[in-house]
Amino acid sequence: MGNGTSSSIAINLDRSNEFYFTNEIISGTVELTIVEGRIEVEEIFMKLTGELSYTSASAGRDNKVHSTTQTDYHHIPFFSRKTIFAQPKPGQRFVYGQGRHSWPFQISLDEHLPPTMNQPQLYPNVRYYLQVVIDKSWYKPSTKERKIVAVYPHVNLSDNPQCLQLTTFGNHNRKDLTLKGTLNKSGFVPGESVQIKLEIANPQRLLIKNIICSIFQIFCIGPIKRESNILQSLVPNIMNSRAMQFNETFSIEIPGNITLAPSYKYQSASQQAAIVVNDYVVRFAVKVEGLFDNFEVNVPIILGTDQNSGIAAGIPAAALTMNDDDDDLPPSYDSIVHDPKYQKQEEKTDEESFF
Repeated sequence: MGNGTSSSIAINLDRSNEFYFTNEIISGTVELTIVEGRIEVEEIFMKLTGELSYTSASAGRDNKVHSTTQTDYHHIPFFSRKTIFAQPKPGQRFVYGQGRHSWPFQISLDEHLPPTMNQPQLYPNVRYYLQVVIDKSWYKPSTKERKIVAVYPHVNLSDNPQCLQLTTFGNHNRKDLTLKGTLNKSGFVPGESVQIKLEIANPQRLLIKNIICSIFQIFCIGPIKRESNILQSLVPNIMNSRAMQFNETFSIEIPGNITLAPSYKYQSASQQAAIVVNDYVVRFAVKVEGLFDNFEVNVPIILGTDQNSGIAAGIPAAALTMNDDDDDLPPSYDSIVHDPKYQKQEEKTDEESFF
């Protein structure tokens, strides 16, 4: 941290899994250990930041001759809270010598915040991080230390009784092949089973190759819209058949061994570009012999964090980690999809959340 100085700084949380629900308090201790020398500081503080990050492509020129495409990185903060550990009077400095110096901290989270989404080094993402800054003299670089924390809003299914009721759906193709069905409900938590009943009418005896049942996560982070296949399986007993009628009952289990952010919609009151939407659908893809005869049915579901009992579910099993230079890491993604609906400037509204 400077010539003739050997030191380290650490952020120690009061819990091991580094996961928090909104409205909770993040607490712990910051430790500065100076092995050799001393440090003069003008301020020591910690900031909790929530931000969404995404990339975009822009055109450029290489040596003013060849056109190139460059990747631009966007980081939009939507939440910030600061606590000060040391702040001397103007013109003064604090001096810390050899030994261990520590400061306890408590930072509260707001109630309405979007969930952590994707790993912090992958784009797009929603991430929260604590950062300690030791602000030294103007001619010396400040020292910073970061720690990622995961934050989820409470989505209690019992607050929305409709999502616990039977859900019906249906669709058909141009040749009157009809799929109808029910889900036992539309609200689930990770690890739960979705009970499904299907009825298929095939009056023209078309060859049904198969029906694929999947759960998709569909999300928007800023202007970027993506979808991710959470799980996929074949509907049993319906394969390469021309039968006129099918009735099938089966179930699929929402994964409980991976981190799934709850269903949520968020827009910051102060940052119009800070928009996060996270939805889930059960998708039935009907594969039929012939051109333009395939069709799909998308059934929206709500993924919550709490069941009727009020016991939290879906807590990440492992803590996330982050280096100081994570912002410089290249993104790992297949393509960038721009959704014009989220690129338009929207009128300022009060901060809201709903599902």
